[in-house]
Amino acid sequence: MQRFILSLMLASALLALISMIFISPNQPLETSAPLTVEVSKIPTKSTVPLNKLQATDVVANPETTHYPTAKKPDKSTAPQLPDLGSVAARQSYYEQQLGKAPAELWQAFQALQAEPSKNTIMARQLIAMALPLRLREMPDNEVYQALQALLALPETTPYGQVSQIAQILGQSATSPALTALIEQALSMDAKQETRIAILQAIERSTRLHWNAQTHNADLSPPLERAWQQVQNSKDIALLNTLGTSLAEVGTEQGIQQLLNTLEPVNHWTVKQLQIQKKVAAVAALQAFENIRNPSALPLLAETLFQAPKQSLSQQAAERVLVEMAAHGNTLAKQTLEIWHQQVLPE
Repeated sequence: MQRFILSLMLASALLALISMIFISPNQPLETSAPLTVEVSKIPTKSTVPLNKLQATDVVANPETTHYPTAKKPDKSTAPQLPDLGSVAARQSYYEQQLGKAPAELWQAFQALQAEPSKNTIMARQLIAMALPLRLREMPDNEVYQALQALLALPETTPYGQVSQIAQILGQSATSPALTALIEQALSMDAKQETRIAILQAIERSTRLHWNAQTHNADLSPPLERAWQQVQNSKDIALLNTLGTSLAEVGTEQGIQQLLNTLEPVNHWTVKQLQIQKKVAAVAALQAFENIRNPSALPLLAETLFQAPKQSLSQQAAERVLVEMAAHGNTLAKQTLEIWHQQVLPE
């Protein structure tokens, strides 16, 4: 309970820190390079437990950012920092980081923890914001491996530390980063508190928009592989996270995985699924609420017309198409009109 309360305090502290870094009432921050990636505004149902505990408490204070099992940082390798006391100085420093390679940023990020002053903590926060963007543009397997290794620290590792690394991986929203998060989630005990940060980062990575790109298809394969591994699991949080993430990416292959899970129980009721503890099927059914990718329309239409009448699959496909049509998708609307004309009268 004490660790949970501390985590909430750290999350609140970070929000104040971000405001201090980038918000000034008399001097709006301007830049040609985005400071944060745009998050999808489509409302989705969060399925990660304790979803109010945001995985954003990065570099909250020196105590949560020390890596006990890692090699002690060499203070002599830490980069020289300007005074980051003003908005203009922080803006300039951040934009400088966007021009560096991921390996250089990661080295500086580690080295700066040797001197936990207010200025270095501020610098690490800015580096932590720049690193995911640079990893997105210049994937670096060695940096990914280093980040994944830090996720696997002992169970006693502070929540804020795990959250810090998980957020960097989640915000990069690349297949290697997502794979690292998923592998770590699969290896953790369901009762480990720090797993919350991992699950949040997985789901967040599938919601991010990079350069107006949505529904990144590259993220689907690692999610599909993980989904196949957990079909017999009773881990509600893990199944909900993977199912929701598959739906948010929304490739045909990913949606087919959800349909495959429903097929053996297609004529069951939701109540029967819950009584029989068919956790994967319940998670798959709920995940359909998050499908917004237009590329899933052909499979959804096929399911609507060919799935057994009133089956869970047909009902799920219909709900998605109705939602898409309500948001102006012409093809979804036309599909529903044809279905009502040809199928319902029977």
